Amino acid sequence: FTSKAGLHIKSSWRELVASNQGKMTESIKRRVEFLKANPIAPQNLPVTDLLDVLYYDGPDSPVFTGEGGRQKADFGRFGVRLEYMAVSAVLLSKQETFKYYVFFILASFMGKYATEIFYTLHLLDIISINNTLKNVTRSVSVNSNQLLMTGILMAIFIFIYTYVGFVFFAEDYFLISIQSPSKVEIGERGENFCQSLLHCFASTINLGLRNSGGIADVLSGISFERRERYFARVAFDLTYFILI
Repeated sequence: FTSKAGLHIKSSWRELVASNQGKMTESIKRRVEFLKANPIAPQNLPVTDLLDVLYYDGPDSPVFTGEGGRQKADFGRFGVRLEYMAVSAVLLSKQETFKYYVFFILASFMGKYATEIFYTLHLLDIISINNTLKNVTRSVSVNSNQLLMTGILMAIFIFIYTYVGFVFFAEDYFLISIQSPSKVEIGERGENFCQSLLHCFASTINLGLRNSGGIADVLSGISFERRERYFARVAFDLTYFILI
């Protein structure tokens, strides 16, 4: 990767310059073209002109490299060179290969100084050598925005149901299988898993999504004798099952 870093940076700069050229004003374009046609030592140019050349024509512009690009880029001012290096670092960090190496370096570091569990992440290296797995991960990453917004919408719906459940059916959020250490000592079994709105929300996500019948699978049943509450629970359980 390090041997190709320069190529990655150059190609990224070309893409950036091509994008910038359509956004620059006519006055900037004319000024840059004038500087290219009438070379002036970069040290004698103001910083604003140097930056305009950098973003409009790129670091390989004749203004920096001389006619024919025969010399190493001379940006004239330290601040301009510093900006070039900073932008290059950002462009390089967007490369998938760079992210790949950073991920595994961090995994190695955490495995060394935190817990050896992080070493198992190196098994994901199979993705980089298998084209089928690359296509699978690409299909997810390409649609990441849609998946994210879908997840947010689902979380909103779950929160709405959580709030309704917390206000009207909090006593039904009870599981006999939960063993509270403080209650075991006195022989009590079970625990309410909707003791606060946050607790209720976490429980609804955890149990509601993992059960095939939705959150109704873990809520206590209601006698038909309490008809208003019974039908309210039927509507609550069925709409949760259908929507989520």
